Amino acid sequence: YYREALAMRLEKDDTIIRRRLRLKLEFLSNDLMTPTEASDEVLLAYLKSHEDSYLVESTLSLRQVFFSIDKRGDSALSDAATLLAELRVKKGERSVDEFGDSTLLVRELRDAEAGEVRRVFGHRFAKAVAPLPVGEWHGPIRSGFGIHLVYVSDRVEERLPELADIRAAVFEDWKYSQQQEANEAFYAKMLEQYDVRIEGEDRE
Repeated sequence: YYREALAMRLEKDDTIIRRRLRLKLEFLSNDLMTPTEASDEVLLAYLKSHEDSYLVESTLSLRQVFFSIDKRGDSALSDAATLLAELRVKKGERSVDEFGDSTLLVRELRDAEAGEVRRVFGHRFAKAVAPLPVGEWHGPIRSGFGIHLVYVSDRVEERLPELADIRAAVFEDWKYSQQQEANEAFYAKMLEQYDVRIEGEDRE
């Protein structure tokens, strides 16, 4: 059947066969042009030029005391301010479990990325706590849920990992970029051998 089909030229102008042959040539060129190793200097240069892809998001550890506007009304702000003054006088990350109102919100987050803080407390809260100094109580801070006092116990700023920690990932990304560049160069060189005409295009 295969030989008879070739004899009848059934492969001509067959979209599926054309696509399959193209893929086979691409696979062949990829195998021939894919790099198998790279020096640390090369990978470090690639890492530096693509820092945004490898940045580790900042993390935050905090405790919060919640005051419900629904329960306390206008006094929620003043109650929070009163407790804040007391906490600042006594200082430290003292136990505050007996203060505030009950809520399904967590009282504590440890090493939470900015995205997690936004997911739990909302964008407004996350934006307000992001720049707060470590080691003291802050507030009152509003969120879509109510009023909060917040103690920031730790913060790790956004950072670029060392190459040694992410070398495998950087190498795979660099290898892919080299493969893409090689494919484009191969295609451009191959295209020089052909006169490409677009059917239906006006020609002068």
